[in-house]
Amino acid sequence: MSDQNIFPDWQSFLADVDNIAPLAENGRHFYKKFPPKPVPLFLDLPENASDAPWADIVTLEHMTAYIKSGYSAKLLKNLRKGRYRCNSELDLHGYNRHDAREALCQFLKEALFYKDECVCIVVGKGLRSKENLPVLQTLTKSWLIQAEEVIAFSEAPLNKGGSGAIFVLLKIKALLHK
Repeated sequence: MSDQNIFPDWQSFLADVDNIAPLAENGRHFYKKFPPKPVPLFLDLPENASDAPWADIVTLEHMTAYIKSGYSAKLLKNLRKGRYRCNSELDLHGYNRHDAREALCQFLKEALFYKDECVCIVVGKGLRSKENLPVLQTLTKSWLIQAEEVIAFSEAPLNKGGSGAIFVLLKIKALLHK
């Protein structure tokens, strides 16, 4: 098949573009756009990070909210009332402690990369665990306390999961300048 059959006006097109020359330089410089710098993610919990770094398991089990020192209590109040929109969610149902820790670290890294300031972690209430205790909930709270990028966390409001879900507020530069 020839080019003339595909493009009926091919000869007229070639005649039109035959006399085209590049534009003369006018002193304008076009700079190459570089991709954004990678976001440093320091969320890997150390191998020796404890499952309960500063409190016994019973205290963490009954802890409903936490905020790092140096931050306004208003942030925690707004988080507890569900005033932040959760941009992403991680469901840890069915995970063992090792898989849950890896999934949590990866999830928080991705949330920081996408600049999600509030995320939801569904941990369940522990009603189907062997001891009938919220093991993953306690461990997740412990890990969140140790992560530098976590500003605060709170149990979700009742209409969004209650004690079976945790809302987490992450340290995003835009959030700190509000």
